[in-house]
Amino acid sequence: MGIHRWPPNPRPKSNLINFTEKDVMKYLDGCIDHWRNIKETGNNYEKEIAVYYVDAFQTVRTSLFGETKS
Repeated sequence: MGIHRWPPNPRPKSNLINFTEKDVMKYLDGCIDHWRNIKETGNNYEKEIAVYYVDAFQTVRTSLFGETKS
């Protein structure tokens, strides 16, 4: 069983990650890093929505693991 990787991997067979604590944390951290990067480098629209995605992924991370990504 796995969950979808974000951002999507160009190789379809590797678009799933294992559903373990370590892998889920790595997935969430990757999402947070991705949207933080968009917040810094994206166009105005992307920058506006990136704030909400970072907050959403941080909230999930905190709910599951009790800590936020610095």
